[in-house]
Formats: sequence, C-alpha cells, structure tokens
Amino acid sequence: MSYSTLTEVREMIKDDALNAIIGDTFIEEPSKREELVEPIIHTAIGDADAEIDGYLAKRYPVPLSSVPKVINKFSKDIAVYNLFSRIGIDEGTDQKTYLNRYNAAIKFLTLIAEGKVSLGAETDDPAMAAATAFSVKSNPRLFSRRQLEGMYSMFDIRLQGDTRAMLRRIRYFSEIDRRSINAALAEVVRDSTLERFRQGKEPEGRRWKTSIRAANEGGRTLIQSAQLRNSIHARSDASGFAVGTNVKHAATHQFGEPGRTIRARRKKAMRFRINGHWISKKQVHIQIPARPFLGLSDEDMQEIKGTVEDFIARED
Repeated sequence: MSYSTLTEVREMIKDDALNAIIGDTFIEEPSKREELVEPIIHTAIGDADAEIDGYLAKRYPVPLSSVPKVINKFSKDIAVYNLFSRIGIDEGTDQKTYLNRYNAAIKFLTLIAEGKVSLGAETDDPAMAAATAFSVKSNPRLFSRRQLEGMYSMFDIRLQGDTRAMLRRIRYFSEIDRRSINAALAEVVRDSTLERFRQGKEPEGRRWKTSIRAANEGGRTLIQSAQLRNSIHARSDASGFAVGTNVKHAATHQFGEPGRTIRARRKKAMRFRINGHWISKKQVHIQIPARPFLGLSDEDMQEIKGTVEDFIARED
C-alpha cells in the first residue's frame, strides 16, 4: 500500500507543468498527457515511500499498515519534489516551495529516526502518548466574524491527555526560549495559510468554489489583486502567537455572505463585466460562498507538534 495516491499527487501539479515532466515533446491532448504522466507519478510515489521507509525502519516495522496523515503529506511532498527534480527546480519561482517541503519532510523524518519525534500521536493510550510525545488540540471554532473585522485571530493551543511525563521533562529546561518557539509556530501557520491561496483550498482540504471573475477571466479565486493574501501576517511573543488579517472584506470571504444588496452611491449605476459583456445596474443582490483561509488543518497540527518537539530536543 502506497502512502499517497496518484490522485492526491496529481492534484498538486499544475496542468501546464505536465509536458515538462513528461519530456520535451509538447502533447496538446489532455487525455494523452494524463495517460503518459500516470506511470511517472506512480514511480515518484514509489521512490518517495522507499525514502520514507528508510527513515522509519529504524523505529517502526515498514511499510506502515496504517498511514498517519503526516506520512501521507510527506509522501505527496517528496513525490512532487521527485517529479520536478527530473527537470530541475527553478528556485526563482514557486517551484522553490517543492524544495522547501522536501527539506521539511526530511528534517522531520530524521527526527523520527533519531527518536526525537514519535508517530505515537495515533495511539489512544494516554500513558503511551505522554511517554512518547504530547497531543495538540485546537478549538473547533476559533474565528468569529467580530474577531476578523479589523483584528488578528489567535490560535488556541491546549495540551491533552496524561502530560505528567512531559511536564517532568520540561522542568529540566525551565528557561526554554518560548519567544523563539512561538515565532517559529507563527511562521509555520502563516506559510500554511499562504499555501491555501495557491491551492485554492480551505483548512479541511475542500476546494474553494471558483469565483465568477476567475471563471470568466481564467484567473484564480481570491487572488485578483493579492491584497487579501498579502495581508496575512504573523505576530508572536513569549506568551503566544497570532496569524490573521485586518483587511475589511476578510470576514466576508472567510464566512461567506448569504445575501446582500449593493447600491450605486457616487454614480448613477455600477458597471460589471460578466461573460465578456459590460452591464450597468443601479443595485445588485449578491451571494458570496464561504471560502475559509484561516484555521488549522491536521497537517498544521502535526507541523506544530514537530516544531515544538524539535525545539525541546535542542534545549534538552
């Protein structure tokens, strides 16, 4: 059983990159491109899983019978890196993201091999969880409309389960650099949030509904001017960290708008371009679907856990 699937890896690759991955010959027919790229992706996944098993084998029986989400993520990230490394990664473009993800995966896998990070988060045994690591849990709803309107939204991190073994260990380094940990966590969550704009997905992994503008103009949803994406910032200190935006329309996109009437104020009518035609309206009733971009995904939680454990290991 592979740690990731063909469909999962294919979704991470833009259509315009397929010809470069396949070879130098341009193939116009989409179905033919898909047919040729499938065995290449399967090979990339196999190589990624073999590399992962090389690290996991030092502590776990491989291949894993049950695939943790973090291993699924690493399999996808390494497989995509393998695909682009065939043609050479241009670090001056967004392809550098693939290299960064690969390096992050290898760093985490190295910590697993060294016994500094555990995959024990999958167990329901509190004693085992406390002996190997600790679990991280987020509140189901962290963002209210009021919080997002002109304010930064805080992420609430709580320790759960029998944490006595972990607390005993923490006493050895009471001077741990919490400011640096929170700064690192803030950047982890901010990077993940920015990545959602590139992928067009909400924290739970569902794709955003394509906007009318993006459908008509061939652009990307929520990135017409990149104002919202570029407004995502992180703040941190010794007490915690925050990732959010103070853009006024952020709440509308995060939660959606079930129905609102917009009226022309400064001019007699408003002009809109729909399906290539300009139309004028004195008022228009709009509905905007929710396209959540703030929040913590399962992958974020694993990354937060790994980052904290890495800091603890360095302080130990």
